[in-house]
Amino acid sequence: MSALKHKRQVERASQRRPEPGMPAAVYRGEIWLGVYFPDICLAAHQAERNEPFAVLQTLQGKPRVYAMNERAQQQGINTGILSSAAYALCQSLGTVIRDEAAEYRQLQAYAQRLLRFTPRVTLSAPDTLLLEVRASLPLFGGLKSLHRQLQTRLMEPHTLACAPVADAAELMARNGIGKVIRNTQQLRSALGQISITDTPLEDKLVQRLARCGLHSLRDIWRLPRPDLARRFGPGLVHYLDQLSAQRHAPRRVFSAPDVFKAKYDFEQETNDRQYLLYAAESLLQQARSYLQARISLSEKISFYLLYARQQAVTQHGLMLNVYAQQGGDTPEHFLPQLREILHNQQLERPLIGLELHIDQFRPRTDSTYDLFKKAHRSNENWSGLLGLLFARLGRERVYRLSLCADFRPEKTWQKRPVHNIAANKQAADKLLLAHSSQRPTWLFKQAAHIGGAERGRRYRLISGAERLESGWWEDRDQRREYYQGITPTGRRCWLYRDLQATDEQWYLHGLFA
Repeated sequence: MSALKHKRQVERASQRRPEPGMPAAVYRGEIWLGVYFPDICLAAHQAERNEPFAVLQTLQGKPRVYAMNERAQQQGINTGILSSAAYALCQSLGTVIRDEAAEYRQLQAYAQRLLRFTPRVTLSAPDTLLLEVRASLPLFGGLKSLHRQLQTRLMEPHTLACAPVADAAELMARNGIGKVIRNTQQLRSALGQISITDTPLEDKLVQRLARCGLHSLRDIWRLPRPDLARRFGPGLVHYLDQLSAQRHAPRRVFSAPDVFKAKYDFEQETNDRQYLLYAAESLLQQARSYLQARISLSEKISFYLLYARQQAVTQHGLMLNVYAQQGGDTPEHFLPQLREILHNQQLERPLIGLELHIDQFRPRTDSTYDLFKKAHRSNENWSGLLGLLFARLGRERVYRLSLCADFRPEKTWQKRPVHNIAANKQAADKLLLAHSSQRPTWLFKQAAHIGGAERGRRYRLISGAERLESGWWEDRDQRREYYQGITPTGRRCWLYRDLQATDEQWYLHGLFA
């Protein structure tokens, strides 16, 4: 008996146990975060204003207040009142008609910002996002750390809830229940207090349940399941099963579009360049979230300045292209160049808005950022400098030098357009490495004749001869002996003796730094 007891103890000790303090169901199932944005309607209309503002929606043939800002609430305006009553309470009230398409675009913008935390983001229109974060927990240091980073990332008012089921996380967030439910056994207790009117069930079904004295989810869960299905239909039972993790409802995962567009509407017509830069920085912050979600960089961003009295998209007043040679994803990569362009740009008429378009991307390649931080910053400095040169001088006036397969000094270097800063810098380093000890910094376009042998003796030679013979395929055969020397004034120079001349002739071809 003692041997059998010892064997069982060893078997129990060898079994894998779940981590202490965390239910095992968390690691076997999914972890969903529901993020509810109560003010998304105001954000879609850029309603962060100091004056009272409200969004109207037509209900039963009459315009009523759908949402309002804090200043309007202070004037006594509430959701659901008629627009005429709202104007009576506040004569300076600003209003717009609700635009559901704009709200959906705003929800997509929020989703693009949160793609950096997980690729599984689901949109639940009009105001909720669902994130499946189980695979992201090791990367962000656990659920608490991920929660803190989400709170930092989302500056807008929101409610965050966590549950092992997407429908439960959505329902908790929309009802202001900011709890963390880690296993399915706790779902019914957390959701039981929610009123049936606050669920996505159809109004007719809600009324039928209310007539039977069922006003909360807890009341419904107390009834036998077969009776619920027989009296109220299978749809109610299916929804309850989804809330309690007994049935899985597929969700469509959101993916960032291939073209990014963002627009900033001005409150009034303006030509103020500082205000334009402020609007551009706001749009670039949105673009940053989009690029980080795609794990991409952009080499070109287009800004469209919208003139007043031009409504069509094809009638943009002015397009400004801003480039980043290595690609960028932050305002610092593009804002300095835009500032230079706007400084020299004449604005024909007042502007009513600004649009930002991105349609050129390339994948990030800075996975070794921590190991080679200094080199990375050096490349960023090169990229920023080139961007400013492009903005101030124009892209056609900025070029690089590249090596050519020709031994003739005047044909060794060639002007090339600047495309890739990393490749350009490597080519420049190669060029300097190949010629820093042999070629002068200042090479004359045409060698200067300094005379015959007697005149040439005034230049003291400090190196041996380097013979160059080339150009015979172009009928321009050149035979020269190059030397490093010292000029009569004491400067280090590069001179050669023409071997094709009948008598000895010397030429000065460049000066060393």
